[in-house]
Amino acid sequence: MTIGKADLSKADIGVIAALLVGVLSAASLAFIKLRPSAAFVYALAAFVGAVLIAYSYHFFLRTPKQTKYGVSSPKMLACIIGLSAIGAILLEVFTLWGAPLSTPLELSDWSKRRILIFFVAISGCIIVHVSNSYAAVPKIGPSGHSYQRSIGKLFVYSIPGVTLMTLFVAIICLVPSYFVSKIIGVVAGRLTYLLICLFLVGVGAFFYFWKKGRVELFFLSSCLLLGSFLVFIAPPVTAISWDDEIHYDRALGLSYLGHSEYSYADQLLVTKPWAAVNLDHELLRESVDEVAEAGASAEQSGEYMEQASFASPISKSSLTTVSTFGYVPSAIGLWVARVFHVPILVSFMFGKMGNLISYAVVVAFAIRIIPTKKLSMMLIGLLPTSIFLASNYSYDPVVTSFLMLAAALVVREISRPLERLTIKSLLKIVTALFLGLAPKAIYFPVIGLLLLMPRAKFSSRTAYKRYIGFVVAFGLVMVLSFVLPMLFSADAQAGDARGGSDVSASGQIAYILSHPLDYAYTLINFILGYISPVNSDMYSLSFSYMGVSLPVVLQWSSALPFTVLVVGSLIDSPKTKTFGLSLCGRLWVLTIVASSIALVCTALYVSFTSVGSDTIAGCQARYLTPLLLYAALLAPSFSTGGIQISNSGKLIKEESTTRITMLLLTSIMVFFSAACSYYFIVIW
Repeated sequence: MTIGKADLSKADIGVIAALLVGVLSAASLAFIKLRPSAAFVYALAAFVGAVLIAYSYHFFLRTPKQTKYGVSSPKMLACIIGLSAIGAILLEVFTLWGAPLSTPLELSDWSKRRILIFFVAISGCIIVHVSNSYAAVPKIGPSGHSYQRSIGKLFVYSIPGVTLMTLFVAIICLVPSYFVSKIIGVVAGRLTYLLICLFLVGVGAFFYFWKKGRVELFFLSSCLLLGSFLVFIAPPVTAISWDDEIHYDRALGLSYLGHSEYSYADQLLVTKPWAAVNLDHELLRESVDEVAEAGASAEQSGEYMEQASFASPISKSSLTTVSTFGYVPSAIGLWVARVFHVPILVSFMFGKMGNLISYAVVVAFAIRIIPTKKLSMMLIGLLPTSIFLASNYSYDPVVTSFLMLAAALVVREISRPLERLTIKSLLKIVTALFLGLAPKAIYFPVIGLLLLMPRAKFSSRTAYKRYIGFVVAFGLVMVLSFVLPMLFSADAQAGDARGGSDVSASGQIAYILSHPLDYAYTLINFILGYISPVNSDMYSLSFSYMGVSLPVVLQWSSALPFTVLVVGSLIDSPKTKTFGLSLCGRLWVLTIVASSIALVCTALYVSFTSVGSDTIAGCQARYLTPLLLYAALLAPSFSTGGIQISNSGKLIKEESTTRITMLLLTSIMVFFSAACSYYFIVIW
């Protein structure tokens, strides 16, 4: 269904009206009874539920359609509801099975909220999958027989298959590393594992990149291998990455979906006493043993504590906020670890691995989807700091990956100016944008990329106006997601205590309004240094508390990753001739990037900087990473040439020079990942 077209009967309109009244009533009640951030989440949940009900009513009851599972009908909907209920109950059983204090044999331990969340998640996924599936049409081979891809090819050439295969290989490769560490030493064992991972990256480069031209599969395997090294070899405790103790606490609470159960070992991971002042590597080594002993002691004695509300167990901060979506990958990893009853340190690794898999898979899909700038996206995804964050507890990888996916979806639509924009395509873009903006809605200007959609993609002028109205409304919703808590929360108005006693958000806003020119000078002066290529190593090579700069022998090359990104954005020739931004389009994208940077800096000036300061505190360079792909869209693409040859009646375009250049640039980025891993992790 394209934008602007809808076949609605009176019954359909009645159902939609009833659902709209229900959503408005639920939202009004939520804002009366709850604090703004929680009310916003409940109102959003009510809206999503209403959309799911309306879509199910239309698809299964009003307009039967052929799918590969049969014709959509009330009977099919009933089957989906039944399967979702069974799945929700099974997930609740597994949750209680993994919990240290609860048991599925006690009905009092069962959580209605968890079951409801599981049911909605499962039913939503099934309904979306079924509605997007069509009756399978067999492919007929030369001999007249139906052709089906072998399981082996699906395993080797699909994103899920490569993910499973790479993770399996990464785990198996721990065996030789373990024996080397026992025979020669721990450092030698770590180095062995790093070298094995690099060798496998080279194999992937030859097989996926050079022979098959599957850039997304090469990125996926490389990211998972380099990230697995960081997950398995880095100290399995907090105080490794920025604010990872906060992210671990919230991911742990989310993994229970309420009523958390935690031990003294979890308290240690959140309070991180080994990093009270500065990171001490010797103390860090001792902390690993301390956490392991505390976890083993809790398992033997059963000494666990409980947190009944839907909040992080140690800090008691509420999880009923939109930013909680950023912790879903890590929470899933922790949930799976509890099901298998693994030790605390292994469970900690599971959470990090969940984050890594989510990041690698989403970016791989984005690379596959986008018709141009594939090299730019791959290089950004392989930045050492990007992989480091993805291999730790952080919601930055969720922000970066889903904003890249949203950009890829928008660029794909722009490159097809003669094809109508369908509601399904628009919902995919909006979903990716929401998941990317939920943890950090301050990047909301990127929604403006949707305004570049060609008018030819709409059936009428009215349809285009409706589209613009929808984009503006979506932007306002994302703005409200962080403005409402700031306006009505006393903690938000006070500012971040980590910035010092002189921090006051309300006082800083008053200062900006009363001294706009002074603040404009401070902002511009800070941004010029913030985005300087000289400081680019802070978002490309930094490993946070493990190390922020390479040794002296390599410091001369610290700006080389930035150079690689620039060159990659220029020579990454598009595979479609229909994509291109006009001068006005490039100016608009530049405005999006510049305004996003200004808002990020302003947010830190308000919440983290003392009132009236002439600089901005706490604004780390890694906040630029989600905007790098949007900045790359500004660069024109130049083809490095190629020849066309015919093979078995098929025209094959051989871009050997381009491929060599792309492989060289990628190798440089992998080298820096290896260098950072060696200096910051192998010899920690």
